[in-house]
Amino acid sequence: YRLDKVRAVRDWVPKVYMNGLDPRLSQILEPMRHSVDDENVAAQLDGFAQRYQRDLVVSRGQSLQASIVRTLVDLHEGGKLLTPGNVAGEINRENEGQDNISGKKVGAIIRDDLRLDTRKRKGRFNVIWDQGRIDELMNYYGLHDEEEEEAPGPTQEAML
Repeated sequence: YRLDKVRAVRDWVPKVYMNGLDPRLSQILEPMRHSVDDENVAAQLDGFAQRYQRDLVVSRGQSLQASIVRTLVDLHEGGKLLTPGNVAGEINRENEGQDNISGKKVGAIIRDDLRLDTRKRKGRFNVIWDQGRIDELMNYYGLHDEEEEEAPGPTQEAML
């Protein structure tokens, strides 16, 4: 197979596989998509890619990081201080009876995982609001308002 396809791969110029896919998923699937000649198989691969992308976003949306982003947005909209302690307090109130999360852990996630800046003011760390970064995180974790309509996925025929 490899020797049969070596010319096609040599002539291949990488490009963005599909809009809306994570870069890593696109990087993995693009060579496969390029080597497929049958349109039915290509449609199946495209359908798989879209379903897998949706599953990734759904699973991310249930993570602690997503919960922290959602809480940061709620606190910001409510005009409250954006401190790791306030975020931890809100999350702990929502998750009654479950393990509590500390402000220290929330602060580490905000800085290390979410890549948001914090500054110490009046003895407390505050999250620096960066609307562009928050929008990226909301998109990454699939945290959209219910009023926003979901983009239509591929039709059932395209997935078969």
